[in-house]
Amino acid sequence: MEAATCRCPKSYKTKKQPSLSKNRDNECLRWALHTALFPPTDGKKVTRTSSYPTEDGLNFTGIDFPMPISQINKLEKQNPNLAINVFGWEKDCVIVHRLSKREGSLPRINLMLIQKNEKSHYTHVRRLSVAKASTLV
Repeated sequence: MEAATCRCPKSYKTKKQPSLSKNRDNECLRWALHTALFPPTDGKKVTRTSSYPTEDGLNFTGIDFPMPISQINKLEKQNPNLAINVFGWEKDCVIVHRLSKREGSLPRINLMLIQKNEKSHYTHVRRLSVAKASTLV
């Protein structure tokens, strides 16, 4: 099975935002969550899946990959410590695909869904303020 990846839009990439993991499967959402939850240490590269734990404690039972946005509610229910927001990039502007309805005390994991034709790819957004500010320029 070919991984459903696509290139990050140049206008977004210039914001030095994406933490694109170079995964060879369709589980980019899992790797984007790893980037947020388990930041690499000791000089490990953020783009390499080998920089992250394989036993992560996350429950992906019954989740399809590549993961449609519609299944993030299910993922949050199966993982009570996750609160996931999903944004997109359209015409050089940030758009909102999904905001978590979880209580405000849980830390938010902000993901960017990059789509091109039939392919899509999730990436972790380290600083949402930079992505938002870029739409104002």
